[in-house]
Amino acid sequence: MRVAICLGVPVLLSACSSEGANEPRNPTVIPLETDGLPDLSRSYRMTLADMNGDGLDDLIIAHHQNPCRNPQTPEKKGCPPDGALPPFDSDGIYLGTGRGSFEYSDRLLLQKADRHGCVAADFNADGRMDAFCGIGGDRGLATDKTDELFIAEPDGTFVDRTDEWGLNDPARRSRLELAADFNSDGFPDLFTTAAPPRTDGTESYSRLWLNDRGSRFVPAPSWGVDGLTTRGKLSLAGNASVIAFDSAENGLSAYQAIGQRFEPIPMPAAWQGRSRQIEFADVDDDGDPEFLVGLGEAGIGIFHPKSGGSTLLAPDVDVRDIAAGDFDGDGHIDMFVVATGTDCKIGDVGDYGGPNPQTGQTGGISGRHVVAFGPDFSEFIPVPHPMQGCGDRAVAADTDNDGDAEVIVSPGFW
Repeated sequence: MRVAICLGVPVLLSACSSEGANEPRNPTVIPLETDGLPDLSRSYRMTLADMNGDGLDDLIIAHHQNPCRNPQTPEKKGCPPDGALPPFDSDGIYLGTGRGSFEYSDRLLLQKADRHGCVAADFNADGRMDAFCGIGGDRGLATDKTDELFIAEPDGTFVDRTDEWGLNDPARRSRLELAADFNSDGFPDLFTTAAPPRTDGTESYSRLWLNDRGSRFVPAPSWGVDGLTTRGKLSLAGNASVIAFDSAENGLSAYQAIGQRFEPIPMPAAWQGRSRQIEFADVDDDGDPEFLVGLGEAGIGIFHPKSGGSTLLAPDVDVRDIAAGDFDGDGHIDMFVVATGTDCKIGDVGDYGGPNPQTGQTGGISGRHVVAFGPDFSEFIPVPHPMQGCGDRAVAADTDNDGDAEVIVSPGFW
């Protein structure tokens, strides 16, 4: 039985548990030599997809910003010298090698931007994976920002087709996006979320865009999710029939597609205002995925959209992010929980890979992440790791092509 963990700091780790079905699973960490991921990654999201069609998991990593490049960052926070800072041209695609590592590719060049994340899908149904990246609005000040739709070319490069496809939304303060075939026509559509307010009063709203047969996107306000504004920067997940979204208007809710309209299904009142991240996975093996909601110190909420039922798990850590995957190869979905705590604040060196210079601590209420194995999730097991600073974002990926998932954890963004 094997569990593997990768930390984008950059350290690639394999965590192996005890052999034998009846033996306790106590992950230990074995560092590998390299993983090729960028250091000091501050990204709202890592996007997992096979971007070159070789059957291996790849990553799109887009930095949001680096606190040590901000002239207002106090020197006492312990930022490294300028020569130690990574360039922003390390944004882009990292191709999986199938050997537990990644290699940077120049196929997709991402320039410095207020980028909050990307989503991958084959938007023109030509058999090649494309990408859409949403750009923020500089705290509601920018009026000329441009989102990014990158269409894959036959030679493996990507071309920005945003304007050609009608996706430019210059006033939207982008947060996260979701790609799914909402109208079942065979072409992936987009749901783009937005944060309010803008300082100039211009509308900044979430929108659903329908894909017009692989040639352009058209707004679809009649589906009922346009005009909402997000409360949670990472509180979005789902598929073509159901999505979950934390909006200022309807709170933390699931939205069920009924015909050509989404109808909200409120989640428990005790969860409102707490969501930090939403994952979507079938954790009870019933064939219908559930929403896993990271609720900070309140734990992990599991919401069943079909029945409206809910369960609350308490891993005894301050939940920052959740990655779901079959880590031990038993056919059941497991959870890796990224923990955080009082030592992880904007500007602290703990944000991006070093101990807090004021306390010497490395973040997290208990100073550890935890893993729980499905389908019962009866125990959250601490995962020892050499990562300094605060874990933030996590994604499950098969980095060594062995059929079992590993976890990539980045310092992320606060």
